[in-house]
Amino acid sequence: MTLARSLLATLAVLTLFVGAGAAAPVDSTDQSSAGDAGPPSDLPGPVPDFVENVLYTIGQFVDGVLEGALGPAVSDDAGQSTSGPPTAAGR
Repeated sequence: MTLARSLLATLAVLTLFVGAGAAAPVDSTDQSSAGDAGPPSDLPGPVPDFVENVLYTIGQFVDGVLEGALGPAVSDDAGQSTSGPPTAAGR
């Protein structure tokens, strides 16, 4: 029984050491990855024009200026209606 306990204790200690080694912090003095730090240099392009219309409509809804439901108005601005293409006219 003592041999089994010793073996179990040894396995438990080894497991702790292996787990601690895996969780150890990475050496931050490695200069090979220093050029990868910071924000990406290539940013996405501008958003489509209808996004401005959608945000404007949402702002009107929040301010209480928009009459009616928000969903149909946003759908109209996003070009998902049959009334024609969205425009910025009337602002």
